Amino acid sequence: MDGKSYAITYKDNGKDKKDEISFEEGGFSSIECDRYGFGASTYETNQRDTTTIFKSTLISENEGTVKWSGIIDGEHVLGKFVWTKDGQKTKSYRYSGSLIKKEEEK
Repeated sequence: MDGKSYAITYKDNGKDKKDEISFEEGGFSSIECDRYGFGASTYETNQRDTTTIFKSTLISENEGTVKWSGIIDGEHVLGKFVWTKDGQKTKSYRYSGSLIKKEEEK
């Protein structure tokens, strides 16, 4: 899983939003979360048949935590993330997406 990135979509206030999640050098990150000051974090995986289940918690000093979980099956990913911040209602999102193929894989 390390070295792979996925283009995902999710709904926020009824609007489609896009993001990219990546697994690099043992860390998990999200481009959108990076913009809010969440750095990369470690991730855990569990293999079940042909699918990989993962989870990771991203932390920001000012923006709280975002807990990610998902299922990767081949080139597809789906899951949810939950953003918790003091003084803000907890926000939960469901997402789905596909593997971003590198040039040598196309």
